[in-house]
Amino acid sequence: MFYFSFVLNVFAQTNTIKAKITNETGAPIANASIQIKDKTVGTTSDENGSYQINANPGDILEFSSIGYKIASTAVGNADEINMTLIAEI
Repeated sequence: MFYFSFVLNVFAQTNTIKAKITNETGAPIANASIQIKDKTVGTTSDENGSYQINANPGDILEFSSIGYKIASTAVGNADEINMTLIAEI
């Protein structure tokens, strides 16, 4: 008797997301943290509020910066996720 074993590798499509983080007035937020929820993958925004991160469609991005409320959003099939952070009161 022969046994055949098949290994199926399913690769999730990774999106390269390029976008910008701003405050309520539209000013860029530098050095904001962008983290993929429940993973150790993340990045920070540059002086223009721009960031780039690779994420899978099922991932959730979490955005944070000192003095602002944490925000999150699902990646889906997006390649651009701009985020406006709201100041903490």
